[in-house]
Amino acid sequence: MSKPRFFSAHLEEKVIELMGEEAHHLANVRRVRVGEQVELFDGAGQIVIGRVNKLNKKSAQIEVLERLKKGLAKLEVVVACALAKGSRWDWLIEKCVELGATKIWPVLFERSVVKGAGSTTQLEKWNRRALEAAKQCGRAYLPQIAQPRVLEKVLTDTNDNCLGVVGTLNESAKPILVVLEKARPERVALLVGPEGGLTEKEQALTEANGYEPVFLGKNTLRVETAAAGLLAAIRAWQDKNNQLSSG
Repeated sequence: MSKPRFFSAHLEEKVIELMGEEAHHLANVRRVRVGEQVELFDGAGQIVIGRVNKLNKKSAQIEVLERLKKGLAKLEVVVACALAKGSRWDWLIEKCVELGATKIWPVLFERSVVKGAGSTTQLEKWNRRALEAAKQCGRAYLPQIAQPRVLEKVLTDTNDNCLGVVGTLNESAKPILVVLEKARPERVALLVGPEGGLTEKEQALTEANGYEPVFLGKNTLRVETAAAGLLAAIRAWQDKNNQLSSG
């Protein structure tokens, strides 16, 4: 059985103190008791296995037993997706964390339903959702989540040593696995537009910046479904190549 996982930005000490929400989660949600072992991670690859040696209403002290370091994934994946409303975007963040996205960029398109630049409070909420997902799925690295940005900014920030792909319903477009196998990239930018599709101007911009259309299938998908489906395909391709290289 896996050990309960908790987050701490600082794992350097021999005895680590959890406070606030993480201490509450340990004692009152997971009901960990003195003497039990837990796993701590800092979101940047550092992992600690420790034993709870002191516990009260406000804090928990964990004695370090073992330190581990997880390396970064060989493939960096940026998910740049049209911002969806409320719980749909929360769901997308959760799935992006589980499926190994390195960065999550909400994008404002001309046909976007959700407008606005976002707020600090909103970004904090998104990062909290990502942290909860990472704790649950065992991920050692937290993705970088950005404020909403316009398409032009996304294209500018992904034009160096990056395979750019954009989801489309055009049946002449290639499946994403074919595109990945041909390019064999070390960095992928996955662009998913709004349910109304990209405008002609936006489509021309993506093509001018080297983005290759990939077929989403015959059914019209919600943005979060399209993003998660394509990301899962990228993850499957990555896992296959990792197995071949290590076999």
